Amino acid sequence: MKSRNVRFFGKSKAVSKTTLFETEFLDIKLELMFLRDFYEESDRANRQRWKIRGLIALGFFAYIAFAIFMCSNQRTQEEIEQIIGKSSTLRELDRFCRELPKPKDFKFSYKALGGNSRTSNVSHGYKSDLKFSEVKDFYISYFEKEGWTLEELWNDDRSPLPKLLEYRKGKQTVHLERMVSPNADYSLGCSLHL
Repeated sequence: MKSRNVRFFGKSKAVSKTTLFETEFLDIKLELMFLRDFYEESDRANRQRWKIRGLIALGFFAYIAFAIFMCSNQRTQEEIEQIIGKSSTLRELDRFCRELPKPKDFKFSYKALGGNSRTSNVSHGYKSDLKFSEVKDFYISYFEKEGWTLEELWNDDRSPLPKLLEYRKGKQTVHLERMVSPNADYSLGCSLHL
């Protein structure tokens, strides 16, 4: 067996070809083990990322399912009329909303109820081809003549938020909202703060 001088940690040592082969094999094996550990680490990280992505997707689908459930669980117009008929506050709000002046183009579409323990709300939806600026000017003129106070005006074309006009007088609030809906273009809501 031939031997050869190899340097180990700065010292020269005579080793056989077999030992030299084993040393090189061991070096390659150590490098492969390092790469295996590296890939295991990156696989763990990838699995973790996919778990997070999966949870986000699951949350998104749960939100969509909840929204669909809530939309499908809305009251019919007959049920809304019955509820309004049983409450003097809602009857008064409905009457007030119906009697508010409306642009000639407004065509009644639906009624909706809202509110919480401190507020009662009846909203009427209307179809119209008028621009928000025209409807806004119509209602600003009316409410200022009647002594109402402007609470909020949101009319930013660059914003994804709906355009909104809100007036208050005493405990009552009236809000006009430009909607993107197949049922209505505008919502006129009348609220009473209890």
